[in-house]
Amino acid sequence: MKGKKLSLFIDSLYLNPEMEFEYEDKRYLVSGYRDDSNEYILQVDTIEVESKQVFYFKDASIQKCVEALEKATLFDGRTVYEAHNEITVLYG
Repeated sequence: MKGKKLSLFIDSLYLNPEMEFEYEDKRYLVSGYRDDSNEYILQVDTIEVESKQVFYFKDASIQKCVEALEKATLFDGRTVYEAHNEITVLYG
């Protein structure tokens, strides 16, 4: 991972993140926040002319949300751990 250590990227998912990163010439925004019912939402959206949500997980447990993102195959069928060498963190 360029721009941030992978371990710091994962750690920051627990702290209401807002991070922008690039993978395969596409830009993404990962954000985490609590909703009105105090459940944690972790989501990843593309940053394009027509943005789309590529990951969304909501749970009372931040840990479950982060674990779901860690297991998600968002990067051409690979997890963040498998694709981290091709990810560049631009912000956050």
